Amino acid sequence: MTFNVYMTHIMLNRMFVHPIPEEAKPPYNECGNNSMFPIFGCMKPMRAKNILLYFVLFLLTIPLGLATRLYPDYFPDLIRIYGGDVLYATCLFFFLRFLFPVTELGKLGILSFLACIVIELQQLYKAGWIVHLRHTFPFGLILGYDFALSDCICYAIGCLLGISIAMLLERSWVVR
Repeated sequence: MTFNVYMTHIMLNRMFVHPIPEEAKPPYNECGNNSMFPIFGCMKPMRAKNILLYFVLFLLTIPLGLATRLYPDYFPDLIRIYGGDVLYATCLFFFLRFLFPVTELGKLGILSFLACIVIELQQLYKAGWIVHLRHTFPFGLILGYDFALSDCICYAIGCLLGISIAMLLERSWVVR
């Protein structure tokens, strides 16, 4: 008897003849399931319409952030200076919500904030190749140019903005 046939025989025997006792089953988490990935929180089903909404929000945030950089004359000084960084973090939050729709909002907010901080800290690295890479159009927008502590505050505000919008949307009629 080959190994695969033997294992199938064992599994079928366990399922129908000798079921697994309750104490041998994996423990349930606080949500009532035994999710393999407890970091992602409760596995609540999210409809495809809701996931698509976060992708649309992600796509809409990009031109808003670019507009603050490309057309600064049309914005007040506060938004012109800090708006792009706030929207950068909000955009990342919406993208992570699109990728991980069942993760708790707070965990995604912290994850997006930490990702923004890591990207901001890498701007302290000044090797020639990465400086040259930063001066190209897409990488300059993604990686940034110079470290600024004010950007970290903007990222926190952007993550809070993303969490607030997500909480409003998930509790309103839009996602039902």
